Amino acid sequence: MPESRKIVKWNVEETFSWVRKQTNANYEDYLERLAHLKRQCQPHINEASKGSIEAICRKMYNLAKEDTIILSELCSRLWRENGIQGEKM
Repeated sequence: MPESRKIVKWNVEETFSWVRKQTNANYEDYLERLAHLKRQCQPHINEASKGSIEAICRKMYNLAKEDTIILSELCSRLWRENGIQGEKM
């Protein structure tokens, strides 16, 4: 992952350098450069962010699981307190 970050940083710096040096570039030249930057960086950006995305999803799952347990217990308690017969969740 650190290697991917280095590659992205290098490509971005190279692109900024290219932009600063351009005096006669037209819109299409900039679009081509952007496409080049995307081709060079996208796989590395995906790799670098993969771990963060997985961690966020894992945390959301665990929080949802905890909330489900709390809600189930609360529901059961309210049913017992009010003498309501029902299926357990």
